[in-house]
Amino acid sequence: MLHIKLPIIVEGKYDKARLAQVVDAPIITTDGFGIFNNREKTALIRRLAVHGVILLCDSDGGGSVIRSFLKGIIPPEKVYNLYVPQIAGKERRKRHGSKAGFLGVEGIDNGILASLFDRLAEKHPEILAGQGSAAADAGGKTDPVENAGLSMAGDSVSLEVPAPSDSPITKTDLYLAGLTGGENAAEKRDRLCAHLGFPAGMTPTAFLAALNILYGKGEFAALCETVFPPDGGEDEE
Repeated sequence: MLHIKLPIIVEGKYDKARLAQVVDAPIITTDGFGIFNNREKTALIRRLAVHGVILLCDSDGGGSVIRSFLKGIIPPEKVYNLYVPQIAGKERRKRHGSKAGFLGVEGIDNGILASLFDRLAEKHPEILAGQGSAAADAGGKTDPVENAGLSMAGDSVSLEVPAPSDSPITKTDLYLAGLTGGENAAEKRDRLCAHLGFPAGMTPTAFLAALNILYGKGEFAALCETVFPPDGGEDEE
């Protein structure tokens, strides 16, 4: 089990219970849409976000709305966005599934959730408990996320999180891969999103930010070769 020092924000108590089986971390719930009218909870989240937070909302319309609201009250440089894959189904406790027909965080397999956080920790070890103490003793910053510039609101995004072993993916990389600027770019993004477990319909800026949280330039190139092999294994775009 990973020990994570940053607060993780999820939607409900069942999401929290599921996540507690996977990671040891402070987990905060938004109580669904209740966060919109809960000044005390929003103030708490702002205070807890001083050194960064991880957002893990459902991959449906409601989750997107909650995620957007949270990104509006938290400084963008403090946010790590994680996305659960869009898996069709409904939770056993519910009589009806979500409108989108996808499982929420509470319904996602523990192994899948663990892999999300393993990948995030591999790329950003500063999220782990016990990391950064040496920098603090030396008078430096204790959390590299302090230097990050991440904004996924609308079409304005920048992401400058130092990658431990690979350089960041750029908008030019997306363009050269045919994922922006072309007639079928949105379709290609959705195909890559499906491969990575990201929600479908992501804008290029949101897609770029999500990629850079978990992958570097070399890994991105390898992913593109797998999903869009040059030998014509995929339809030409």
